[in-house]
Amino acid sequence: MAIFWSLVCFSVFFVTIIFSKQMVNGIEVLARWISAFIKQDFSAYVDLDCSVNERTLMRKDGTMVTAIEFHGSSQIFGAEEYRAMVNDVSAFISNQMAGVGHDIQIVYQQDSGAESASIEKVLARSRATAERIGLQVDDVMAAEEEVLRRVVVDESIIVIVSTNLAALGNPELIMEERKERGDLARAQKLPPLGFAQNPIRIVEQLMTKHEPFCDEVMALFNRAGKMSASYMDTHDLISVVRRDILPNSTSYRYRPCLPGDKPPASTRNYGTRPWEDIYYPAIWTQACNKPLEEISKGGSEMVLVDGVYHGTVSIDLPPQSPERFENIMRRIRDLPFRVSFRLYNSGMSRFKLSHTLVQFLSFNPKSNNRAIKEAIEAIQEREKGNEARGEKPDPALGLSVTFTTWGAEEKKVLRNMQTISRAIQGWGGCDAMQGCGDPTDLFVSGLPALSATSPARYMLQSGSDVAKMLPLGRPASSWRDGAVVFTSEDGKMLPFQPGSGAQKAWVYLIFATMGSGKSVLLNTIEWGMCVAPGLQKLPMLLVIDVGESVSGLVSLVQSSLPSGRKDEVGYFKIKMSEEYAYNVFDLQLGFEFPHARDRDFLRNFLSIIATPAGQSQSAPMMSELMSLVVDEAYLQKSTRGTPSRYQKGVSAEIDEVIAKEGLSIDSQTTWRELTDDLFKRNRIKEAIMAQRYAVPTLQDIPSVLKSSTINDLFGRTAEGKDLIDIASVMINTAIRDWSFLSLPTRWDISNCRVVGIDLNDVKGHGASGAKQTAVMYAFAQQSAARNYYLHPDILPLCPEEYRDYHRGRIEEILAEVKGIVYDEFHNTAGIEGIRKIVSVDIREGRKWNIMTTLSSQMLDDFDKDAIDNATGIFILGANGNEGVVEKCRKTFGLSESAVDALREKVVEPGVGLSIFSMKSGVNTQVFRNHLSPIKMWAFSTTAEDKALRKLLYEAMPASEARKLLAKRFPKGGEFKAYVESERNNMTGNDDDGNVIRKVANEMIAEYRSK
Repeated sequence: MAIFWSLVCFSVFFVTIIFSKQMVNGIEVLARWISAFIKQDFSAYVDLDCSVNERTLMRKDGTMVTAIEFHGSSQIFGAEEYRAMVNDVSAFISNQMAGVGHDIQIVYQQDSGAESASIEKVLARSRATAERIGLQVDDVMAAEEEVLRRVVVDESIIVIVSTNLAALGNPELIMEERKERGDLARAQKLPPLGFAQNPIRIVEQLMTKHEPFCDEVMALFNRAGKMSASYMDTHDLISVVRRDILPNSTSYRYRPCLPGDKPPASTRNYGTRPWEDIYYPAIWTQACNKPLEEISKGGSEMVLVDGVYHGTVSIDLPPQSPERFENIMRRIRDLPFRVSFRLYNSGMSRFKLSHTLVQFLSFNPKSNNRAIKEAIEAIQEREKGNEARGEKPDPALGLSVTFTTWGAEEKKVLRNMQTISRAIQGWGGCDAMQGCGDPTDLFVSGLPALSATSPARYMLQSGSDVAKMLPLGRPASSWRDGAVVFTSEDGKMLPFQPGSGAQKAWVYLIFATMGSGKSVLLNTIEWGMCVAPGLQKLPMLLVIDVGESVSGLVSLVQSSLPSGRKDEVGYFKIKMSEEYAYNVFDLQLGFEFPHARDRDFLRNFLSIIATPAGQSQSAPMMSELMSLVVDEAYLQKSTRGTPSRYQKGVSAEIDEVIAKEGLSIDSQTTWRELTDDLFKRNRIKEAIMAQRYAVPTLQDIPSVLKSSTINDLFGRTAEGKDLIDIASVMINTAIRDWSFLSLPTRWDISNCRVVGIDLNDVKGHGASGAKQTAVMYAFAQQSAARNYYLHPDILPLCPEEYRDYHRGRIEEILAEVKGIVYDEFHNTAGIEGIRKIVSVDIREGRKWNIMTTLSSQMLDDFDKDAIDNATGIFILGANGNEGVVEKCRKTFGLSESAVDALREKVVEPGVGLSIFSMKSGVNTQVFRNHLSPIKMWAFSTTAEDKALRKLLYEAMPASEARKLLAKRFPKGGEFKAYVESERNNMTGNDDDGNVIRKVANEMIAEYRSK
């Protein structure tokens, strides 16, 4: 018998020598076969057992599991940022994963546009706002979703942090704790829970190891200005996994049932296991409640569930030269896929069995194991480091990587798997394997958190090489949802919500060269304000423009409101006529003197008027003079001075109310007294009208300049007298040239919440005209936004009887985010007075909840105050212009990667660079602004488009008109080109209007024929 066993051992040894080349692989294949044979249903593949708390789950072996959602990089991820990331991750691996007990899984997933659930989710709150405030814009929202569906690649990155019992290093302690829990359960006579989640198994001591490790991982992935991440709730994690497995039958609103929720109390087992029925169901049943079918075809294996085929490809050979994740992502960007990186700590110790076999077998000169042995030894050397050469220790990690793709068609999934395999082979010298044990095991192990291990090849890799491969350079938005949805260059959604609480203040600067998409971007941002999540009514929004860019937005909002609310929105093309008469000296009802902000405005307004044409600044001490003039003007009109007396016939409407109310009027009655009487009778509208005749106007200022108060202070010196004379000449000239600014207010837009003011017909021309343009910007701001600046601190200035009235208004207005947009700001050419007015909005806007936006074609128009306080910067149309690029670098302090992006990427309309200052840090990205055909028609301001749109709006609901327009002329400028083409074929009496009317009639007939 001894001879027999000796022969057997000798034979085994001989066969081992001959087949040493394949032996290690054979052992792995055998292990996979056994694994596939043992596991049968889905529950056998899921290791998650129960929920520990709101962000931690437990596996069956006691391992604690926490999920972190990695939102991406907050900076443009160039070569410098990539190197820094690799160094940071390598340092983390060296410091945190050299011991035992901790593993990390990083799962990147993308779906290139087939499903719209993620897009709907991002826009859901804006849709709800539109419905809540009465905007009929389903066509606009649907069209936006359709455009995004064509370009968006839905992405997510989830980091799974695991801590197993080995981290405690004390098995006796574990056994003792489990025994105590078992004794407690028996003492309480708790029944068995069967497959339900069982909190009895939780090892609480392990949390003392797990939570600090999670915080270290979070610190790595969530750093201000670099990366953004957040802990995931366990409900969200399981919901994500369920949607991955059952995409066709799972709503994004699905929520699993976990401890802390209301117990289900179901009858799944019909009384056979009553305690299991009333307790929280097993996690595997909530992750997947449909059968999985394994399919083998063409040498590849797939899993079929919920009508979707899933095929998995694993990396069989690690990269020889690790490359950035983006290199492989670009090759398979059009495919839906999920890649799972499993990082096992103490890689060398876990690799010990394979390493020992390789050492034993490597003496065969024909064996590849010798090369494997040398590679392992090289990794061992890197793990030790070399202080003499300045090389830090680079710990070895265990690594397994799988790529899963899916689709409704078996053949398509098979092609996807082949495409992924080729892409893997070109990713730094890797190799791929389509089939690596049980296909269900492979599929489940590629999902976040469900399983503890993967049947894919276990590879040994230095931590720094692993860091180079990870998907950590994807761009991140600072918003989870928003009414504005930009995308990255390659289609990742970058939501943006202007005026949101994610920023401390809202000062946005838009620098855009001509033809770069500035007007479209502004309209997009303004529209985002109109349907901002949470609004209860239309926002208070003022857009000041030189031109008609805002008219499209106003038309869209106005046409979408019910007929009785059209006056909440208005577009006004200002003329120098009495129709637009507005007195900047108007006060809040009941006030005799302006509050601090209005006083500052008036001082700056008068200083602009007193600035000589062609100059940017007024004379020295002019601002001080105008401060005194403002105070004196109101004092003279107050009850302490000589208040203006009522005159019959000035306002027929007021005269009629006086008669109806039976008010007692005599020759001594003042407009101020009449205002008080009307207010007491709740005639608010008429009281406001009466007060307009009680306050100073621009016509009063020349006489104020002659008053003793002014001359006693400024008229004592020749310079002071000259200053008064200059001011008097300038103001008298303004009264003559801009008479509509020197009359009591007639232009009342107090009911308008969304206002567009076009200054094109009242702006100045040339260098000397900048002063006039600045005056008009100031007039527009005060006339439409005067109520934006109400604050509780003005109440002490108000007579007691008016305070309740104003208190209610202030509370309502102050709670709203208000917006002021100064478009074409370069037209003011640096006039100091208007800059001071805007500077108040910039520096103190947060106090009043005001969002300020400046838009210009010239960088020099943004002064230091604006740049220093900006919380959002948009740069469009650099077009590779080196001078512009360098100026942007110096002005905004751009990184080298951002500068490279300006040179190479921000070169076409609709593509820009955004820089947001968030509460969480700075976020810099390249973005693309997409415009649907319906939005294009809604925003269009070309004469032909406006004429056709108007005719259709008059003949049918606005949403139906936009649909027809987008269907027939889906491209920008297409209708204008059509009109010009038809015009060239016209006969003598035809004109453009006939062409437009003809098209309108055709489209109206089409609508009526439905």
